[in-house]
Amino acid sequence: STFSNNVAGDKGGGLFFAGPGTVKGCTFELNSATNAGIAGGGGIAIAAVNALVDQCIIRNNWSILDGGGIYAEANGNVRSSLIVDNKANMNGGGVQCAGGGILENCTIANNKADFDNNLAGSGGGIWANTNTHVNCIIMNNRGFPATSSNFFFSGTAKLQKSCTMPTNTLPGGSFGNLNINPLFVNTNLFNYRLNTGSPCINAGTNLPWM
Repeated sequence: STFSNNVAGDKGGGLFFAGPGTVKGCTFELNSATNAGIAGGGGIAIAAVNALVDQCIIRNNWSILDGGGIYAEANGNVRSSLIVDNKANMNGGGVQCAGGGILENCTIANNKADFDNNLAGSGGGIWANTNTHVNCIIMNNRGFPATSSNFFFSGTAKLQKSCTMPTNTLPGGSFGNLNINPLFVNTNLFNYRLNTGSPCINAGTNLPWM
């Protein structure tokens, strides 16, 4: 299914998880969350545990506040999904994990955290203050300062067995990460697969659900 051109005044322009459930193999594009006081998650908002976003494309969504693509405030999982070209007017251009949310096997690229006055926000790719995120590629996002363009981690948030830049500013407990170009096939043609010879191939770790 495709969720497109929807608007929420609150959270979750395309989809709001108020309880457990699964969305799989779906596309979320051109959705928005627009209330300047409470909005989050232009594409998807997760406010419940046992919510799962699996093998989805989240692209070109917008939030007037945080989490342009996805906003998570409960420990739902986002797995094997492509999160690209989203924008938040504040923090977490691709994803904001504010008190919840776990990312596994996701590609987060070309997202932007950018205030209305053109001063960039933190975590162009991902802004997180909790949980360990694994097997992700977080590249070519925009945020401020430059060291937070791809990610901004605080609290207990960590990144493991993933590819991003720069790795030397990742928090303690992060390990096995690559500070290198993942070699996407052709992002101009929306092809985020990995080229033969990519250093990211087989660089992750096996997880129990695989």
